[in-house]
Amino acid sequence: MELLPVLVLNGLVWGLIVALIALGLSIIFGLLDFINVAHGDFFMVGAVMAWVLIDQTGNFWIAFAIVPMIGLIAGSLIERAVLRPIENNASLSIVASFGLSLILQEGVRATYGATPKRILDPIGITFPMASFEYEVYRLFAAGVSVIAIAGFFVFLQFSRQVLHFRPGGGEIVLHHPDLVANRFQFSRFALCIVHLRMGVPPDWRSQHEGDQ
Repeated sequence: MELLPVLVLNGLVWGLIVALIALGLSIIFGLLDFINVAHGDFFMVGAVMAWVLIDQTGNFWIAFAIVPMIGLIAGSLIERAVLRPIENNASLSIVASFGLSLILQEGVRATYGATPKRILDPIGITFPMASFEYEVYRLFAAGVSVIAIAGFFVFLQFSRQVLHFRPGGGEIVLHHPDLVANRFQFSRFALCIVHLRMGVPPDWRSQHEGDQ
């Protein structure tokens, strides 16, 4: 029974991180109608970039600030180069994103190897829970996930005031002359990639478990 509170808290922390990842996937598929098979690989690349920056600078917080911005730029470029030319074509979107997945996976494997890497606790503070010492960083990761998810829903609420979607057609109807559909798609995909960059868990590993 002493282990139960720790397991519950771990489940909550990891559930929030997974929810953050799933939110980006659902937004890209539900609003942009793009099946992004490489979604999990973007998460992996964000973690790799964070690990590289921490290894080079020795400072977790620098990586925490810079990596989401890199994700914004990368997501924007990928939306322009890959998503937009094949929009509204489900078959091509699957093939293209699967190709992206292979490129990202093999690129990381060729550059940094398949050996799992670990990002250490940058806060280094624990508190007693039952007979265990629980890391404050895990709660920090959960808090960042909550803030990111809440911020995204605020963004969606704002976007509903200027945009609406025709049922079933997936077509965007604009109510503001300065907004265009391409810009809307561009920002949504880029912001989803930023959210992935923010969801680096405490015990990150550089490859999927099956790749070890």
